[in-house]
Parts: sequence; C-alpha cells; structure tokens
Amino acid sequence: MIIQSFSYSFAKDSLNYGSPFVFMGLRYVIAGSILVIAARKILLNKSTLLIAIFTTTSTIAWIGGLEYVSAGDSAILNSTLPLFAIPIAILVLKEKPSTWEIVGLAIGFAGVSIYSISLSHGSFLIGAVATLIAAATSASFSVLFRRSRNQNPAAVVGSQYLIGSIFLFSGAIFYPEIHLTSGFFIDLLYLAIPAGALQLYMWNRMLQTENVAKMTTMIFAVPVMAVAIQSVETLAIPSVLALFGAFVMFIGIYVSTRSRLKIGVENRNPVVK
Repeated sequence: MIIQSFSYSFAKDSLNYGSPFVFMGLRYVIAGSILVIAARKILLNKSTLLIAIFTTTSTIAWIGGLEYVSAGDSAILNSTLPLFAIPIAILVLKEKPSTWEIVGLAIGFAGVSIYSISLSHGSFLIGAVATLIAAATSASFSVLFRRSRNQNPAAVVGSQYLIGSIFLFSGAIFYPEIHLTSGFFIDLLYLAIPAGALQLYMWNRMLQTENVAKMTTMIFAVPVMAVAIQSVETLAIPSVLALFGAFVMFIGIYVSTRSRLKIGVENRNPVVK
C-alpha cells in the first residue's frame, strides 16, 4: 500500500515527459523482464492474455485520468475498487464475503466519501470516468489473479506485463513523443521496479492466500497516504474533515479483518477441556 501511494505522484509527474504509451510500455518491459527472468519461464495462455488485457486497460485509464485529476483525487477514485471486485468475485469465484468484510467495506467507503469532500474538486468528468474505469479493470484482474492462484505468481505477472507492453507500444504509434531527462528515468525506475514488478507480484501473492473482499478492502489505506504525500509536496495541511475521513477508512480496514484476527486469537489460545 505504501509503494502504491507514492506511485500516484510519480505517474502524475511522468506526464511531463511526453507519451504515456511509450513511458508505460517501457515500464511494462522492465517489470516483465525482471519477473520472467526470476520465474525462468513465460506463460502464454488464455489466462495471462486476459489478465494482460485488463491490466493494460487499467494502466491506460489510470494514466489518462491523471491528465485531468490530481494524484490525491485519483487515489480516492481508485479506492472504489472493492465495490467492483467483490461482486465480480462472487460471480466468477463464488467467493462470498463475510459479514465483517461487508461492514468494513461500507465503513471504509464512507471514509473515502468524507475524505473526498475535503478536497478541492476542479476535475473534469472525463478524468473521473477514466479513473473509475481503471478501478473496475483493476478489480477484474485482481479476481483473475485469485483464480490463477495455483500458477507461479512471478511467471503470471511477468508474462502479462510483456504481453501488455505490445498493446502499449501499439498505442505509441499515434503519440511517440518522449523527452529523455533525469526526471523521466527516476519516474520510470520507480514505477517499473518497486511500483511495477514488486508491487503487482506481492498483490498476486497476497491474493493467493486471502480472499478478494479482505485484500481489496485494504486499498482504503492508499488515498490517505497518497493525499498525505501530495500535502507534503504542496505544503498544504489536511483539514479536520480529511483527518476524520482517514480515521473512518482505517476503522473500515480493522473491521474487515476482525474475523481473521478473532480466529487467530482463538488458535493461539485454545480452550483446554
């Protein structure tokens, strides 16, 4: 979540250096190559192709939305991911969330709504719609990660990155301009390695062991950190309303994991008869 929080600022900055298709295409190649080399194999099948389509669509919509909205607004809009992921998981995986997870989701989303009120909204509708599309497609590939949990996670993520780079470079035909500066390479390295290969690999690994509802609810921590980073960059202190919204988000995360914590305590303290 910390890695993802910083990725919004880096992605927003990357738009200063020309074509997002070229930038993200290079990001995918670097991230995919690292993971495929680590896995020592590449997976070319229907599953990885489908994941690549959703992942690439999410990336294009995300970076496109950042053309119009701030990094903080983008993080908040992306935190609607659980609202898409849980119904998709029910349909595709027959994975029913617990009562605590549903309650945690509702509380977390209430926190997002409160937080969003505190922000200045000069965002264009197209930016908001694009970011919501990014959230929906992120939810879709997260569910597909869960469905492919028996496959090598490095191979799955690495392969979909390399496949996705083909789509991105195809888009670069229409907008090839790029400016190779030190800032370009700093943004690229962050988004390709920690916020690319490492982040998506860890996300896949976590979805192998936890259900979709529990993992996606954790996304509510991201807008809090992303807006905090933006506040440091702009020297703007969050309002009382924003701080209250952040508090409610974390309550939602706690509630959504309550059943798992309770089970853990019971396992550590078995009843002796």
